[in-house]
Amino acid sequence: MSDDVEFYKGKIKDMSDRTELLQEKADDLERVKRYAGAEQIDTIIRKEKEQERTE
Repeated sequence: MSDDVEFYKGKIKDMSDRTELLQEKADDLERVKRYAGAEQIDTIIRKEKEQERTE
């Protein structure tokens, strides 16, 4: 039972770390949008997604 608890504690820690990293990336994207303009960044993202779909 203790091994299961430790396993899930590790899983929760990993997910927490990943969530924190994703939040940092989202915050960075918002900074870039404020600097360069949201419309320009959204256009770049849309074009890149379209290009990825055609590859």
